[in-house]
Amino acid sequence: MSQIMAAALDGDSTITVDVKAQNQNQQQRTLNLAEGDSDNAEKLYQHLGFKPWSPKLKPIIGNVLPDSAALAAGLKTGDLIITADGVAVADWMQWVEIVKKHPEKPISLVLERAGASMPLTIIPKAVAVGANSQDKEGKIGASVFIPEGLLESIKVDYVLSPMAAIPVAFETTYYYSMTTLKMMGKMLIGKASVENLSGPISIAQFAGQSASMGLV
Repeated sequence: MSQIMAAALDGDSTITVDVKAQNQNQQQRTLNLAEGDSDNAEKLYQHLGFKPWSPKLKPIIGNVLPDSAALAAGLKTGDLIITADGVAVADWMQWVEIVKKHPEKPISLVLERAGASMPLTIIPKAVAVGANSQDKEGKIGASVFIPEGLLESIKVDYVLSPMAAIPVAFETTYYYSMTTLKMMGKMLIGKASVENLSGPISIAQFAGQSASMGLV
């Protein structure tokens, strides 16, 4: 997935990928990247017809950033979001979507904290979606609580011998370095936002890794 996102960032109109069908046969497919929005991972995924897999997590607050809407509202680590504007919140992704749709608009919450329910109102900050975009989405500056052992349960070890690992290490370093430089170039000409400048972190975001585990 990271190669597809990098191709979109590089301005490529198409990319050919190898896929394995349900019958285990390997096939080639060509994806049209021309009309996708490379500055917005979510819109690019929608254009490609992809929905990245992510673990279903409870709407529990993990970390709260300084100078954030979450801190100003009084959210704390361990708070469980029960309802938002009277609607039951089943999982973290539902909470993310609610926040996105409320830039600078109050959300009335019912939380569970230390076994007791309590009301709270939060006003997400408005953040531009993509570079030079007039579209805004809500952000509160808080991350999801990740249960102990979850990351280990979905981690896959990719082990290479020392001789095989050396060229792969050089190729991977070159790949991420070039991606970072390309992103910096786009920033200089106003075609990318500062949120996308993070090298490997940016690629992880574009690959959907932080959609459910990152900040909201």
